[in-house]
Amino acid sequence: MTDTMYQNRIKKLREILDEKNTQAILVTNATNIFYLTGFIGISPTDRESALLVTNEIAYLFVPKMYEQKARNLALETSGVKRIVDHERHSLLTHFCEFVDNAKPVLCEALDLTISEYKNIEEKTKITLLPESGAIERLRLTKDADEIEALAQAVTITERIFEDVVEVLRRVDDISELSELDIVDSMRALGRHYGADGFGFDPIVALGANAAEPHYVSGNAQLKTKNCLLLDFGFAYNGYSADLTRTIFLGRADDEFKRVYELVQRANEQCIAAAMPGVSTKDLHRLSVDIFSKEGLSKHYLHSLGHGLGLNVHETPSVGPGQDSILESGMVITIEPGLYFAKKFGVRIEDDILITDTGNTPLTRSNRNLVEIV
Repeated sequence: MTDTMYQNRIKKLREILDEKNTQAILVTNATNIFYLTGFIGISPTDRESALLVTNEIAYLFVPKMYEQKARNLALETSGVKRIVDHERHSLLTHFCEFVDNAKPVLCEALDLTISEYKNIEEKTKITLLPESGAIERLRLTKDADEIEALAQAVTITERIFEDVVEVLRRVDDISELSELDIVDSMRALGRHYGADGFGFDPIVALGANAAEPHYVSGNAQLKTKNCLLLDFGFAYNGYSADLTRTIFLGRADDEFKRVYELVQRANEQCIAAAMPGVSTKDLHRLSVDIFSKEGLSKHYLHSLGHGLGLNVHETPSVGPGQDSILESGMVITIEPGLYFAKKFGVRIEDDILITDTGNTPLTRSNRNLVEIV
């Protein structure tokens, strides 16, 4: 990531300030601060920094404990001034020194808490104007650096999937391994291949556990004649991959094969249909129609996909709710699935980059059914 890249992002944010005829925006979401400056603390939930972007200057406010980390970023070369707040409790009010108190300031409505909002207005006498999604809209389409980071994250993730399959083929007694053993193996492989770490909590689900789309991996011991669903992604330079493959331990029966082939067909047809100008609602509806023709749509428990980037779930949502139009530069997931309570679940997920003429799959691993025999 380059200084010029951060400068360009802040420039685009300033264009939004001009459109809204306002003097500044107070950025508090940790991921958005990272997107605009490259700075992030160790906790995504604690308030560890704040960023004020005015029409002329951007100021990053950090507590004393992060002074050196902020200094190492050489923020000034990307047009950001570093302000060290020696009293962390004033992190969100220090910005008033750098704006006209008589004019309103935009704030991130989806991030700032009610108590923080009231505290700022009481202590600074500045009027805050809640703004939803301004920076997230900038993050919708990815630049070349972001695409490169996502591609590397995908490469690492797929390599680890292949390694896990190889381990399962070679192990003498598969029942000696648990779901969490697989998670631990993947984590170690991620370090070996240079990943930041998991981009989100991985799902390793055996048999009936795979019927829960967001199952929490546990101590279930692997057993033959069961499916094994792996939903995971490693991050690289902050950007996360998101891959799901469902394999079978042993020879799959005809029922499982039929469901698998249907999910695979939905996955591949939806990938083929994803291109600029396509409605995300229509894309999701295509997957529903494919399952409905086989009388199985009631077993489809979630949306077709979502945006992907610094967060594993970003806009646009590829589902029945909020509608968006796909644009070149967006990265989305395509992850149809069918789930049968107390039996099994099948999900196949790929990451694709929308291009000017269609799309380019970032994930390239085989979607055909893998049987561990």
